[in-house]
Amino acid sequence: MKLLILIGDRANEVAKAIGSEKTNNTEINNALETLVRSGYKRYRLMRVLHGVKKYPDSAEILCIPIVITQGTDQLFELTDQLNEWSLPIKTVAVIWDHYLHDSREYATWFGLEEDASIEAVNLAVNKCKEYEAKVLVPKCNHVFKLSRLTDNRYIKHFTINTSGGE
Repeated sequence: MKLLILIGDRANEVAKAIGSEKTNNTEINNALETLVRSGYKRYRLMRVLHGVKKYPDSAEILCIPIVITQGTDQLFELTDQLNEWSLPIKTVAVIWDHYLHDSREYATWFGLEEDASIEAVNLAVNKCKEYEAKVLVPKCNHVFKLSRLTDNRYIKHFTINTSGGE
């Protein structure tokens, strides 16, 4: 089984779009559901990874969504934890690239009022871009762009490229 650790604000949506958010093993699925529902903690991810190691043939690809809180050390803790495992794990930065098209959409997603000043919107966008460029993307093997969440061709090519398929 190949593992894709999806890291970002909307990682759960990406896992569902790719269609590899479950296995045929109840133990792994229960651990994964707890991780998704309750958020990333070292022990929650460890339960999922133990299940994967115990039942490696329960899926071809498994997407494990991790929502990381900016301004914490969770990303560094996560990457350290993944380095401890001898599993075929690839990390994916789920980036919010809608700001390339519509800054207001991004700002609304993060809770700014619709009538927020353009300066406030630009500040939020710039903070996001800085975090993605300097912290998130360098820690990951691949990038998934949220603007392509409904683009089936992009998702198919993304899956092929990240899983080493043909």
